[in-house]
Amino acid sequence: MARIPIRTRVAGALFFIAIACRLEPTEPPHKQYTQAELEYAYCPEGTSQWGEHPINPIKMWCELDDGGGYHGPYREWWPSETVTGSLGPQAEGRKVKGWYEDGEKVGDWQYWYRDGGLDRIEHYRPRSPSPPPPRASGCSDLRCSDAPCGIHLGGGSGCR
Repeated sequence: MARIPIRTRVAGALFFIAIACRLEPTEPPHKQYTQAELEYAYCPEGTSQWGEHPINPIKMWCELDDGGGYHGPYREWWPSETVTGSLGPQAEGRKVKGWYEDGEKVGDWQYWYRDGGLDRIEHYRPRSPSPPPPRASGCSDLRCSDAPCGIHLGGGSGCR
């Protein structure tokens, strides 16, 4: 049986590497967020996330800066039974999603079972109209095609 010269093996390996490097791995597409989803990602003006409390990986809420209570989005996730981090159990699946205005529940509040199924929706008085959420810092002059910001509005016409 004839042996393949080392030069031929090296050349074949380099050729394979060159081809493989040209076929770069692609990044998954960024999630398209709707205006309603973005609304729950930011605290309204005059509030701060978690108020005076430490960061909580299981709950996210906004409190009025003057100490007037909850105001804005409220989200809660089921704690993971297996994964913990430096701040405690990590979030696993959504549990509660709702909105507060001056400490009062408003709008539709959604509750989920641990397995992800919708448990119930509670209806409260309608929410007051609110201004659109702020754009992510450093992204004010970006077009929809600019990906580094990581925020893309869905529906095509949501780009500004």
